[in-house]
Amino acid sequence: MKKSLAALLIFSFTLTSTSHLWAADPKPGAKCLRAGQIGTIPGYKFKCIKVKNKLVWDKGTSTAPKAPSSSTPKASASPAPTSDPYLISPASINSFQDAVTRYKDIKYWAWKRAASEVEKNTSSESILNVLVGPNSKECSDAGTRAIRAMQKLYSESQLPVKSTLIYAAKEDNTWTKSAINGSFPDSNPPQDAFGVNTKSEAFILHSDYCNSKDVMAISGAAIAHGYTHSLQKIQYLESKENWGNFPRWLIEGGATFSENFIQYGKDYKTWITNPGFHNWDLKQYDNNFYRDFYDYKLQSDGKYTWVHTDQWPNQRVYDVGSYACEVLIAIKGPSSIIRLNSEFAKSGNFEKSFEIVYGLSWKEALPLLASAVHQSTTWLVNTPNGLK
Repeated sequence: MKKSLAALLIFSFTLTSTSHLWAADPKPGAKCLRAGQIGTIPGYKFKCIKVKNKLVWDKGTSTAPKAPSSSTPKASASPAPTSDPYLISPASINSFQDAVTRYKDIKYWAWKRAASEVEKNTSSESILNVLVGPNSKECSDAGTRAIRAMQKLYSESQLPVKSTLIYAAKEDNTWTKSAINGSFPDSNPPQDAFGVNTKSEAFILHSDYCNSKDVMAISGAAIAHGYTHSLQKIQYLESKENWGNFPRWLIEGGATFSENFIQYGKDYKTWITNPGFHNWDLKQYDNNFYRDFYDYKLQSDGKYTWVHTDQWPNQRVYDVGSYACEVLIAIKGPSSIIRLNSEFAKSGNFEKSFEIVYGLSWKEALPLLASAVHQSTTWLVNTPNGLK
């Protein structure tokens, strides 16, 4: 797993961070090279000025064409256009073909559908307990807020009746065993529904979280990632199937979408300018890569295994996986990616499960999904500010 958040029954993670580089566009107050320099982004022009012995970009001016003047302006039923280019509202994406032809709108509708779910679900009936070990502390409520947000985000899925968030250092292992009635597994094999039982699940977050400078820990994004895994796993309870035969890019991609939403989902501008969306490492891939990566290839025993994606860098199941999940969420909402697990748990047939949830056969959807993600990713890599 990408993180070392420990869940209970338990999984643990080690917080990591990755730097991404991309070409910087001018923005108000940011450093510039020389006085008088002109910089532009679609719709705006900036000038490099000297302020308190520092060279910075000014507030910028609009380059949009002005409407012709008239002594008798015409009344309009439409509201005046906003000056903020990030306040957009494109037509909704309702199909995979929509995603292909309007790939620039995928990120917006993935974010919008997620934000709408969290906003409309103002309360949760699920019980959430927070336990703190004797050698640990709860330094903020970021973890609690992240779990509550995930319960709202995936509210249409099967959710636990009770969740327990445990802050515990390694020195608190004995206490932790007692707190959870001695159930403290050392490992989490894929066939076991770790982190969950029919009524509850729990997480362990090492106490160095309080001293961490990693935004993944501070924002609660790491907990959102781990909690999403438990929501995925709970769908397999009392099933002979397990998530080891479910695409890993959907497992980790869904959890990565959750962490991105917690960290960058407060508004569309923050979301679309998320550094991870502008990863230049993705420029090396063409449409064939995405089609091969997402392909549900069966092994000689008739089963799918996670080894399929091992031929590419491990990070791809997180970033490229999350981009596919954005397409699915843009079309059917966030709970659809959890429901896909529950349908697979019933039948063990991924293609059948996919068609039940999304109304299109996997054979037909695969090339459209690959094309939509490829185009969206290529556009964003070359458009640092995420503007059309």
